[in-house]
Amino acid sequence: MTTYTTYILVQFVPMIVCSIFFTGAMVFVGLFIIKPKATINRMFPFVKKEDDEVSIYNFKLQNGYVGALFVIMHANIFIVNMIFWSSILISRSTSYNPYGGPDCFYSGNHTLVTLTPEETLSLTEDVVCFSWSPNPMGALGNATGAFAFSWMIINVVTWIVLHLYKKAAETYGKCLKLCYYILLVSFQLCIYLTAVLVIVLATVYRQYFSLIGFLQILFFGFLLGGSGTTLWWLTDLP
Repeated sequence: MTTYTTYILVQFVPMIVCSIFFTGAMVFVGLFIIKPKATINRMFPFVKKEDDEVSIYNFKLQNGYVGALFVIMHANIFIVNMIFWSSILISRSTSYNPYGGPDCFYSGNHTLVTLTPEETLSLTEDVVCFSWSPNPMGALGNATGAFAFSWMIINVVTWIVLHLYKKAAETYGKCLKLCYYILLVSFQLCIYLTAVLVIVLATVYRQYFSLIGFLQILFFGFLLGGSGTTLWWLTDLP
């Protein structure tokens, strides 16, 4: 029988070590081989590069914005790696089967659950169950799905923020210009608050999610917060 500690180590140590290694390798390649501007051009579908200029929806980016996108991109890659490596070897559940199946442990003291079918009916304590189930394709699907969905979110949010900025900058009336800027800042604050709310709720109700579900929610929250950090003041209007 595999112990609770072994399951945790096998699930978390490769997840952290491999995520750091592969993300670090991509940072090195992006900084010293491909270069940051070319890297974000390849990774962000809405980023265009012509000669030495980088633009988003025809808004030219200053160097500070390029650096911010480079950091956001690799933070996302790190979390995607965590989702992938966390589910490649072991699956988790919270349902105990007295007739056989995954090894289940009490959440409180991490001792093995060994109950008869009759005793299982009165089980009130939370349990966590592990099973060895190498599934690289499933892990890849989890990571790719979270990555694609989150990229769609950042795409839409960036478009809205930049076009609100354009409206504000091109409006001549002081009151209307002020309204656009207030709307722009309010929208970004709403993005931040939503991201914080998602992360807090996921953490508070952690016991109701699988590890993969929890990581995907955190990933969405962090990426949503990152997408709200659209540095419109570091762009040049088209």
